[in-house]
Amino acid sequence: MKGGFVGTPRGITTAVLPDGARWSPVRSAERRVFSPETSWLVMDMLADPEARRPGFGMELPFDLPFRVAAKTGTARGFADTWAIAATEEVLVGAWAGTFDGTPTQGIVGMDAAAPLARDALLAVAQTTAAPLTLPSRPTTIVEIDVCATSGMKPHGRCPVISDYAVRGREPTTVDTWHDVDGAIRYPDRARGWLSRRADAMAIRRH
Repeated sequence: MKGGFVGTPRGITTAVLPDGARWSPVRSAERRVFSPETSWLVMDMLADPEARRPGFGMELPFDLPFRVAAKTGTARGFADTWAIAATEEVLVGAWAGTFDGTPTQGIVGMDAAAPLARDALLAVAQTTAAPLTLPSRPTTIVEIDVCATSGMKPHGRCPVISDYAVRGREPTTVDTWHDVDGAIRYPDRARGWLSRRADAMAIRRH
């Protein structure tokens, strides 16, 4: 998908007929499923290497000489793992698992399928004169500063990070999660998340 458009997958790009003529199937018209802004923002999230590290650790298969938008997945029974990786020029999909459906020894997509996708990307990169890239940011997407904790408009008592937003849809509400001394006061709607986070941290300590 590029710019929010999606087309019908094709198994054949070109065929050589017995008489030597070349034939290509007619390409169906692409249709829009997302706005260009939504498409780019999701791609940028999936291409952030630092966002992968909390869940998967350091030195990952998608740590490449170029940025790549990537997503991995693992079946509940660990019988199937997959990885999808994309740049402006190429889209790669890889599967690893067991053909009879028996579970593996807890192997996840980042460990099993992602290395296959990585090798495919590197193989493509070696055959192209220009480096692999990601689509450029639309002019309707602007870089902004937000509170790192709440995502609201920052003030002097909250940590600030850079982010992106659609022009005209930047956060306008000033952060309400930090007291005057900078202490965090999570809203009621975050109680469920805080409880699950505390349980997860307790499990890790044991």
